[in-house]
Amino acid sequence: FFFFQAEDGIRDFCLSRGLGDVYKRQELNLIIIWREDFFLSIQQYSIREKDENFEFVKNIPYFSAFTDKKIQYLITACITKSFIKDERIYDIGEQAETFYILKKGSIRRELVLEIENTNRWPLDKNRWKMKVVHRAVDYNIPMGPGDFFGEEEMIKSTKRKERVIVQEPSMVLCLNRNKFFEVFEKDDLAAFLNHRAGLKYDRQKTLVEEVMQEEARVRMLVTFPISPSKRTSE
Repeated sequence: FFFFQAEDGIRDFCLSRGLGDVYKRQELNLIIIWREDFFLSIQQYSIREKDENFEFVKNIPYFSAFTDKKIQYLITACITKSFIKDERIYDIGEQAETFYILKKGSIRRELVLEIENTNRWPLDKNRWKMKVVHRAVDYNIPMGPGDFFGEEEMIKSTKRKERVIVQEPSMVLCLNRNKFFEVFEKDDLAAFLNHRAGLKYDRQKTLVEEVMQEEARVRMLVTFPISPSKRTSE
């Protein structure tokens, strides 16, 4: 199934001479749409899509307090992009040029956490030796429809601090940098940063503590394994 445009219609394969002609190799059935009807259909689809996006964004809790006028301005400025499974939306170290609202599908944010461990062991009863070890740990944050991302680095004028990977075919509303700062005012930008700071998965210290607690739990299970009978009774 495909679209094509032919100025002179369908020509016979043997008689076709013009560059860009469309010709037939076998019998076929065509649906012909006149130019005016084609552009009218595109316009109607665009209107339906904008109405759908308006309702979608308005029902996201974070944006529900925005005026209808601002939401309309937002979705008019957005473009819709589709991504396939395992496609990368952006990567660590890239310039922050776009704000995203996930409409359909699922993605994951991949962060690299810098963890510092201090190891101590006795040399004698009065002296200890310490060694500080720095290591990097990958941490994945799943996201679903209604989640948004990519605004923090644009507001702070920093490069991307995470990688975003598509987990299944997804559709995303995208707002470029220039439009972002047209749509959202100074108070909106401060509210974005306050919202992001209040999320557990956007506090580096909290994530590091969570990783270290999980590692300590695993070490405890390895050192003092729970017997099957005790595990059942619990």
